[in-house]
Amino acid sequence: MAKTIEQKKVSDPPAKPEDSAFKKPVSWLLGPQFIASLKTTLLYIAFKNKLDPRDWMEAEVCAFDVEPRLNNECPGSEYWFDYLADTGDGQKATYSIAYLCLSKLRVKEPAAPGSDVYFDNNDASAAGATTLLPRGEFLFIGGDTSYHMADYTTLAERFQAPFCWAANDLGIKPEDLGRRPMVGVPANHDYYDLIDGFNRQLRKPTSEEGKEDLAGLKPQLMVPGFKRVQTASYTAIQLPFGWWLWGLDNEVGGLDVRQQVFFKETCGGKPPDKLILATPEPTTVLGKLADPKGRFAQMFEYLGLTCPFLPSEAGLAKNKCRLDLSGDTHHYARYWGPGPSAGSGGDQKGEAPSASNYASVVSGLGGAFLHPSHVNVGEVKQQTVYPSPKESRRAISARLFNIVNLILGGYVAALGAFLAFVVFFAATVPKSTTEVVDKLLAKLFGISNFLQTDLTGWFPALQWPDQNFAERAGLDDWGVGLRVGFLGLSTALIVATVVCAKLLVGLSRREKGELSGRYSMAIVLSLAGALVFLFFGIKDFWIYVDSLSPFKCSVLVLLSSLWAVSSIAAGIIYSEWLNKQASKGKVSKIHVWLLWTLVVIGIAIFSAGVLKFGKYPFAYLFSDVLFTFLVVATFFGVILVGALVGGELHGIGGKIGFGILGLWHAVLQLGVPFLLVRVGSWRAWVAAVLAVVVFATLGNQLARRGLRWLLLAVWLGQGALVLWLPFALRDTEPSSDARMHVLKLVVAALLGGLMSCVWLGWYLAVSLEFNGHYSEAGGAARIEEYKEFIRIRLTEDGLKAYVIGIDKPLSNGPALKMKIIDVFELSPS
Repeated sequence: MAKTIEQKKVSDPPAKPEDSAFKKPVSWLLGPQFIASLKTTLLYIAFKNKLDPRDWMEAEVCAFDVEPRLNNECPGSEYWFDYLADTGDGQKATYSIAYLCLSKLRVKEPAAPGSDVYFDNNDASAAGATTLLPRGEFLFIGGDTSYHMADYTTLAERFQAPFCWAANDLGIKPEDLGRRPMVGVPANHDYYDLIDGFNRQLRKPTSEEGKEDLAGLKPQLMVPGFKRVQTASYTAIQLPFGWWLWGLDNEVGGLDVRQQVFFKETCGGKPPDKLILATPEPTTVLGKLADPKGRFAQMFEYLGLTCPFLPSEAGLAKNKCRLDLSGDTHHYARYWGPGPSAGSGGDQKGEAPSASNYASVVSGLGGAFLHPSHVNVGEVKQQTVYPSPKESRRAISARLFNIVNLILGGYVAALGAFLAFVVFFAATVPKSTTEVVDKLLAKLFGISNFLQTDLTGWFPALQWPDQNFAERAGLDDWGVGLRVGFLGLSTALIVATVVCAKLLVGLSRREKGELSGRYSMAIVLSLAGALVFLFFGIKDFWIYVDSLSPFKCSVLVLLSSLWAVSSIAAGIIYSEWLNKQASKGKVSKIHVWLLWTLVVIGIAIFSAGVLKFGKYPFAYLFSDVLFTFLVVATFFGVILVGALVGGELHGIGGKIGFGILGLWHAVLQLGVPFLLVRVGSWRAWVAAVLAVVVFATLGNQLARRGLRWLLLAVWLGQGALVLWLPFALRDTEPSSDARMHVLKLVVAALLGGLMSCVWLGWYLAVSLEFNGHYSEAGGAARIEEYKEFIRIRLTEDGLKAYVIGIDKPLSNGPALKMKIIDVFELSPS
């Protein structure tokens, strides 16, 4: 019964909805789709080197040139195909691109960027457009078939359904003869589902092997006008005129042995002279040259391919021609190839490197949201980019400074509201954390407790357990701080063992002999150092445990838990390396003892911490641990994300700079909602909201003009102003009414939700101007405009590519306004 229902769902996609009912791009800011796919995504990240579905595949060469001609309008001296990548996101965008891929188009020659493209519908609008751009003999999809995860349900909803609507609008039926092949390669979002959905959508099914008469064998994700022919996640396509198209699947662990053997044997042991190479990620992107020691250089070396994208390479031999195609980054950019025509949209100063027989193209606007095209490291210039950096800045900044867009873009506002509520509650209700926060406010700002209401009567479990314990003899504040520092260093060192274990497991065959011993020694030394600092940090706390407040005990329980989890995690990861070594018979007893040491010590530390310091009521332990964990995780997490993710394209100096940006972001996220409600009056609340509106308008104008240093200064000034407002507009008449306290809890949550989106938008906008967080900014903006695909013509002499784009997707295919984004030709000299 379940099988019948599934087949009905796929065979009969939903009817095309009204314009307003098309699904928008998925929410990346902790949206429901993201959360729904989180479990499978995390499993893939954790086990991607273990669960490789390619083990069950056997690739075959596809030879489309021997099939009957489908485009009768084209002479036999031409062969056409289409390329797109990063597809199933917003339904309207995917529908628009699908409509174009299923249509014959015309263009006036000479075609130049900005010139119009017409449908071949024999009406007056195409008068004079004499060059036919026929529908491709096949469609190649370059990865990330749908978002967040290319599983069965998402593909059916965000990829198959828009293609079916487009085919229906064009009068193409599933049973029509002459279906074109649809082939492709998977990228990371396909692998989050272990390419099960990719296989259902693109791999050759039983029912297309001449067995259509058998009941129940309809393709599960059939798209009208297309058929599936490939037998693996990687493919080699033999094309006319000596051309080949290789689709590589190097998403998991580089290029595996299966593919190395397959592609080397495909063309008699040497790469073809005329080659189109499709990869899940670009060889060149964001103006950054590839790493000569990176996986692309290594992969190309395995296949015997030259690397024209490396500065050390002289380029392709004159008798060869190659086009590198990829998606992954959601804009269009071409590197090398011939120089750009007028109107190409580039604003890069200086001359971009060119070539007559090689180009590297990023084409990731097949339906996915826009990645800002103005992010550019500057190591190599593009010949063409779409949308132009000016358009990109305008569109992205407008969305990042639109608070409604960020609130509706996921659950970031809800997360910010929850964080602000927990912080304010912990700082004003449980006396354990209230005492700590009051002491900090008094030392830093000279602020006494303005909240005279005691709500612990509403929460009997949070009654103060011992009114006199603070008077007992014990450690002073300096001694407590020193020992907490030791414990922090101990925790950092045990986390370092996790990092070393991970690096050890990830060593390549070339690196194992040289580095495995070093990483093993680093694990031993970091573990030893962690134990030493743990001893000096915990010793006096253990002795004076009776003088410790509930909050201090709770923090020690939290630290012991984090220490234990890190130690056990390091042991589990280290066991993977032991497993590899055991298969070669090279495991010594000392390695096994190191594994047991990590696990046993982790369990012992956790047990001792809970039994010794978890002596106060559970309600205090829970509230203290939740408050401490959220504050510390948010503070240091935002800083680390800034340094590692924001500074991804930068060196050490840039990573430090983004870490500082993250620090300011963390201070604003945690401090503004709390201080506004804890210290400020209602006038401060109103003034802060007005400041947000005014500065958002100013920030938008500065960002769209690329005035990055001024934008940064304004953000710093705005943050300082909003942090100052609570002190300038203090709550001078605190109320003892419990209802007022409850109201402030609600206001704290509301301001936390609002401010979390405000500061995130500012942080991303500033980061973009310094070439950071381009992917996160694109996901937050969720721009459905600016889409393109490539229609390629092959001849005996070379190839010519027409990049066809639309600025605005529509739900009505015939009304689409198309234009040429780029035109380039490559040929052997």
